[in-house]
Amino acid sequence: MADIPVKLANATVYFENQELLGIADVELPKVEFDTESLKGLGIAGEIEVPNPAYIKPMNAKLKFNTTTKAFAKLSEPKAQEIEIYGATQFKDNSTKEIKYGQVRAYLKATAKVMNAGKTEAGKTMDAEVELTVYVYKLEIDGQMVYEVDPENFVLNINGADYLQEVRTALGK
Repeated sequence: MADIPVKLANATVYFENQELLGIADVELPKVEFDTESLKGLGIAGEIEVPNPAYIKPMNAKLKFNTTTKAFAKLSEPKAQEIEIYGATQFKDNSTKEIKYGQVRAYLKATAKVMNAGKTEAGKTMDAEVELTVYVYKLEIDGQMVYEVDPENFVLNINGADYLQEVRTALGK
């Protein structure tokens, strides 16, 4: 039987050239396809048909304990690279031992909402940066599971290139 996934043991957030961004919670992008309702003669109802060739805007959030220089740098209105490395914890079902794997997320993104947080004595400031994401890659144990780049018609999931036919049809 396979390993049982337990939790994210810990993670680090890096900026551009491996500069540690600080202590942050990260909300990774949601990949959502546009859909079109299909109804009419020949079907007994209405269904939604996803369009993988039209990906809705992707966003990510980084929430820091306090406002830092890294928070300010990330707020600059330019495309920036962010990498999140996580250690995922598993339980080996046969030996019952704890094992670890790696999850890595790569974002090419620009800040769109900055909130320096609140000021309350003895409390975290909860500074937050919301990003618009142009490129999103997700690796698990060194294997690419997502590569999403709407501007270049790239949608790779688990090694399958779902927009190859679209790129070919468009002469790309």
